[in-house]
Amino acid sequence: MHRPKLIALLAILMMTTLAFATKVGDEFTSRIREAQSAEEAQILINEYIAKTTDVDDLSNIQDVWQMVDPEACLTYFANLHLQKPKSKEYHYLWARILDDKYQSLVEGRQIVKKNPKKMWGYELVATAYNHGLFNPQEGFVDDPAKLEADFKSDVKILMEMEKRFPKEDYTVYTMYQMYNWKKDYSNAEKYLIQAGAMPAGWLTPDLIVAFTTESKSLGAFKVAFPSLISAAVKAGEVSPADSSKIYTYYYLDLLKKTENWKEVDTYFQQNKDELDNRDRYPLLISLNISKNNYDRAIDYIATLVREDRITFKYIESNKEWTVLSTAGQKWLKMMYEAKLKWDNGAEGRRDEALKNIISKDAYMWELPDANGNMVKLADQKGNIVILDFWATWCSPCQRAMPVLDNWMKKKMPAGVKVYSINVWEREPEQAKAQFATKAYGMTLLMGTNDLSQSYDFDGIPFICVIDAEGKIRFEEKGFTDDLDEKLDTWVNALKALK
Repeated sequence: MHRPKLIALLAILMMTTLAFATKVGDEFTSRIREAQSAEEAQILINEYIAKTTDVDDLSNIQDVWQMVDPEACLTYFANLHLQKPKSKEYHYLWARILDDKYQSLVEGRQIVKKNPKKMWGYELVATAYNHGLFNPQEGFVDDPAKLEADFKSDVKILMEMEKRFPKEDYTVYTMYQMYNWKKDYSNAEKYLIQAGAMPAGWLTPDLIVAFTTESKSLGAFKVAFPSLISAAVKAGEVSPADSSKIYTYYYLDLLKKTENWKEVDTYFQQNKDELDNRDRYPLLISLNISKNNYDRAIDYIATLVREDRITFKYIESNKEWTVLSTAGQKWLKMMYEAKLKWDNGAEGRRDEALKNIISKDAYMWELPDANGNMVKLADQKGNIVILDFWATWCSPCQRAMPVLDNWMKKKMPAGVKVYSINVWEREPEQAKAQFATKAYGMTLLMGTNDLSQSYDFDGIPFICVIDAEGKIRFEEKGFTDDLDEKLDTWVNALKALK
């Protein structure tokens, strides 16, 4: 089976929320989930596309078909539209799958004029703005500036959609996106709260957290987030016992992000047992910093150091805590004790790393650098090699790279090479531009997407450390604040093996 078709099939099998309007549609979704290949899925599509004329069913079958064979899907519905140009239904079904999303917007306007009582045209107009302007997806439209200029007139269509279809999930989503884009957080929050009551399929914890952090208002969080947790409990994804813990975790995290220290203070006054919860100490430190109670904040840090919950390196890298250095002798004493504890633990950290060492043959790649010069991993035998797989759109990658760069420039010993391998990139030139702007010390290599298979990772950043013989010895998935410490430990451990 060709890989693109296999990927499409996997996407089909993962679908869980297809909403069909008829028994024919229900039967289709049941059978499509049992398909064993993309070819079998196509046979089912051909069978059921001829069995229903319901627009909702056809649009859902379209969604499946586009994952299997988008070109055939577009051709089929384009022909239907050509054969029956006066059919509003076929006009909509063709327009919704056009590759040119600006053209889809134009068609949406026409459909609204012809059939203003149906959601179809409004949906097409809203989709263009949701993904091309309000929350833009790269490349969704060719000219975002033109779309922004058109918004002044098209906003009337969106407001008419809100008037005619106020309870439609997609209407609520569009209104939220529009007001959030305008930074009209009061109205945006109103629609988030409405989504929480529905509940809406697009409403996620990450979206609520992002909105709350930006708007500095916890109104939507306090209403909508519990509904998400309740839905997760009902679905068996979260236990009832864990539900309150999850809410509290997010609640306190958002209080800190929004710097709502008054409410943080109230929380601890009402939950005094939490004052002894070590997991709450970072928040208590921040609270005391906000009150300029630096001595108390340092006491909390010292306790965490004594109990090996944080290290000297962590304190040193925590920018929020640098203000505590103005506390004078108390800060210096705590830092001295933390540094002494860190230095004395170097041998233990190295030994612990050696216990967890792995041994896998590293794939011997040959990749171009930013200037097109080919670099071979095989040529680096004799050196310890650190590989960092990353992309410009990956937020954790952007946090890891400055740490790696700083470690290289200040601490990297001789006999170590570091390569940042760009993968899964939409625009490779952006990676080159970012490297040039940031002046990173790592060597940039332009990777290929199949490296994820060769090195067995499914997310980035992914860091692996290869010894002088070409064996992968350590791996790290994602980014953690102690990356600098780990780099020290890994390299020291490998040097100890020589």
